[in-house]
Amino acid sequence: MLRLAALLLVAAPAAAADPPGYREHVAPFLAKHCASCHSGTKKAGKFSLDALDPAAMTDAWKRVAERIDSGEMPPDDKPRPTPAEVRAVVG
Repeated sequence: MLRLAALLLVAAPAAAADPPGYREHVAPFLAKHCASCHSGTKKAGKFSLDALDPAAMTDAWKRVAERIDSGEMPPDDKPRPTPAEVRAVVG
């Protein structure tokens, strides 16, 4: 399973706490590569990260991980994450 999904599964019982690695790898990645199009008033593709709980595994988080892992996101016209950044987030 993707690291992002695994991190969220580990944290599911402790909903008040962020999953291990979230603040170190996932949150900075999302801020750098996703938030400008998918947070606040911008909801590209009718999707906002603001509604996602880092401590709750959901189908939406699985889709986020799959799209990052496949290279679909971020889109080609945006700065691309390095392979190391992707691995740190999705494993």
